[in-house]
Amino acid sequence: LLMGDTSFLSRDAVGPLPRFAGSSHPPHATRGDFVVGIDEAGRGPVLGPMVYGACVCPVHQMAALERMRFMDSKTLSEGRREELFQAVRTCEFLHWRVDAIPPEELSAKMLRRKKCNLNTISHEAAVSLIQNFLDLGYHITHAFVDTVGVAEKYRAY
Repeated sequence: LLMGDTSFLSRDAVGPLPRFAGSSHPPHATRGDFVVGIDEAGRGPVLGPMVYGACVCPVHQMAALERMRFMDSKTLSEGRREELFQAVRTCEFLHWRVDAIPPEELSAKMLRRKKCNLNTISHEAAVSLIQNFLDLGYHITHAFVDTVGVAEKYRAY
């Protein structure tokens, strides 16, 4: 599901989040080298979905991205997170993807015979988002991931 509309992420939205969403990608958008940043929110089926967000930025725009002062979302105020969300939505050179893993899926993976813990689910979500950008034709040279669990598992990929 590709969506430029982000109303489903609004605090006032009703109903389940779509599993995958993202900004549109014009054909010229994938030219050059890119960095990707990934962060997550939510930690389990009791509290709702686990949402992973990824954003790609052309390497030649890194100085502009640094001026926006993105950080781990847990270190930012709600107001600052909203400001940065609007910046991502309106910035011409940033492209984004969201993977919202519903609580039912988290529970099912954690309770099946061959159990899958939240760290593994987190790793799989991050890798999946990076793979999605690669499949769209982005040449990712660096990844910045707010890791859950052992960081070496992410590096090994």
